[in-house]
Amino acid sequence: MLKKTFVSGILGFTVLSSLLLAACQATPIEEPVIGKEDGVYEMKLEQARTEEQTQAQDSVDSATPVPSIYIDEKHWTEDIALKNFTFHIDLDVEAPTSGAFPVYSVTAADFEDKDERLTRIFDYFLKDVVAMRQGAPTREDYNKEIEMLLRGVFDDESGTYIAPNQEEIQGEIDDLLNAAASAPAEDEFSPAQSWSNIRIPSSLAYRLDNQEVWDIQMESTFLRVSKLPIGVIQPERWALAGTALPNEPAGTQFHNIKISQQDAEALVADFGATIMKGFIISSIEKGRVVDSLSCETLTEGWSVECVRSCGDCLPFSYQRYKDGNTLRFTDAAYASSLPLETVSVFVDETGIRSFTWMNPLKIEEQATSTIELLPFDRAQEIIRQAIKNSLSWSGDNEHGSGLGNGKVTRVILSSCYIPQKDSPDHFYLTPTWFVLLGFDKFLSQGVPEQAIAINAVDGSRIEIKS
Repeated sequence: MLKKTFVSGILGFTVLSSLLLAACQATPIEEPVIGKEDGVYEMKLEQARTEEQTQAQDSVDSATPVPSIYIDEKHWTEDIALKNFTFHIDLDVEAPTSGAFPVYSVTAADFEDKDERLTRIFDYFLKDVVAMRQGAPTREDYNKEIEMLLRGVFDDESGTYIAPNQEEIQGEIDDLLNAAASAPAEDEFSPAQSWSNIRIPSSLAYRLDNQEVWDIQMESTFLRVSKLPIGVIQPERWALAGTALPNEPAGTQFHNIKISQQDAEALVADFGATIMKGFIISSIEKGRVVDSLSCETLTEGWSVECVRSCGDCLPFSYQRYKDGNTLRFTDAAYASSLPLETVSVFVDETGIRSFTWMNPLKIEEQATSTIELLPFDRAQEIIRQAIKNSLSWSGDNEHGSGLGNGKVTRVILSSCYIPQKDSPDHFYLTPTWFVLLGFDKFLSQGVPEQAIAINAVDGSRIEIKS
């Protein structure tokens, strides 16, 4: 059971999100970027395609072109002054000095029976199957849920659990008891020789010859493969902030990781290249798996997020960041309805222990091998103005912003999805500037930054779906 302080942290994040997203109060300082309907993006994409075709025709007689320098001065120091408060920038911009910046045409690609992607994944995890049963939740899982419900919610101030009103939760308990009656026991296996014929949706568990048990949860847009026992995955930053477990002091570090970060990265990189076909690591941090009832640590290791490789654009997963573009300034034409594809992996000394893939996509084609980006100084102007507009409502207090000053913590050239004009359900994976920022007050409490996304090709804003 998570501390109430962690819930409070989430509520604090929600308050901040609502403040930054509030579509009211002051009008923007200036509308800084071009509209999505002007066709600049499509024009530059078509130009890139034409140049690529011309180069292909002339390739026999010409040398491979050397990529031009895109950005040579990467350190950015600046104070962006708003009404009664300031946002500070002092960082190295994360972008390649030069390179290829491709655009891909993508679409949603739900999992299907006999899916080649699933075959590769199951062959990797489910070696030497000897038995199978229905997957989670088991009878024991439901009983654990009942115990947690009866125990109540942990209260930080008293340092104890507050038990619920028995009458209020009796209906939930009855539902759990009924579900437990028809659920399999953890050891209720039948002989099996392989994982074959897994249908969608499925909830199955397989015992291997080495006695490991793997749980498979699968729907058309979701796949999770986990080695038992299954627990709650927590990043070390939660423990450092003191919001991870009851009575665990702030500053707690994970010291029992038995695989180096380098070895974990190598393992996941190989998995991403060979099994996932084209995924690369975007972030890695210390993590642990804890039992949801006892809060016992089951293992410590590394939590890894992966994204699709996109040329020389840097890997960046924005799934835990809230959209920092205010609703007033969101460009509706670039508000992608495509759910964010996410791949999360947990690694310990035994290998990959948990793998989750949500909202799978398919790359239909490479629209162009590289596309012209806005000059970096122009991108800086657009980022600067987007920050001002997104925060123009704040600081009306004569003594300054009620939230104080803030900072930009990261600027990175990565990639994001935008809709294709006149092609429903089709999208471009295109070079994108991501800007992470937050108020000092909230950053000091461990609240995640907000993210502003700017199309690196035409400068228009992108509404990200976290």
